[in-house]
Formats: sequence, structure tokens, C-alpha cells
Amino acid sequence: MTVDNEWRPIDTAPKDGTKVILFGSCYWSEYTERNDPLVTVGFWEDDGGFECCGGWTALTFNPYSDDCEATHWMPLPEPPLGG
Repeated sequence: MTVDNEWRPIDTAPKDGTKVILFGSCYWSEYTERNDPLVTVGFWEDDGGFECCGGWTALTFNPYSDDCEATHWMPLPEPPLGG
């Protein structure tokens, strides 16, 4: 099995609902500094849902997030055997 664990530019990510690992930066209101790193699993959604990162819907949505932008992505790894 080949593991693809290199970050790719966000403009190359699939926009068909495929779940991927997203990397970007967020501003979490007054609780953290701007450009706080964010790593989450998410997918592109044309409309609806909790939008984070300009059309990307994060599965770990944080209600304190004011502004997020995904910059990179990578495919999810295969699940563990027997899992």
C-alpha cells in the first residue's frame, strides 16, 4: 500500500464531496491569534452546511471560528485493517 502524505495546493482538491484532510489558518475570535493553524477533515460543499474555508465544510466545526481559509489538502489514509 502506498501512503500519500504530501500536502497539495487547495486548488487541486476534489470538489465532489470526497472527504480529505484540510490545512489552513483560522481566526477564532478573541481566543487565539490570527493565522492559528487548522488541521481538520472536511469536504467541498457548493451550498448549505457550516461553511468553513470558502466552500469547504469542516467536520470538526468550531462555533467560535470567525474566519477560516484552507490552503492545502491531502487524501485520507486507508482505515486500519480490521477496523
